[in-house]
Amino acid sequence: MCTRISLAVKKFRIGRIYEDFQKFMKEHPECSVMEMDTVEGGRENVNRLF
Repeated sequence: MCTRISLAVKKFRIGRIYEDFQKFMKEHPECSVMEMDTVEGGRENVNRLF
């Protein structure tokens, strides 16, 4: 049985929440913005796009 951990407590989110982005953009107004989505899934998923 797998144990799921809430996305809110995972270490990869440290420094990557929306408030961090807003702070960075305020400190670096010369930066351009683009969108990038993050997808989390299991390796057993055989329906891969790449």
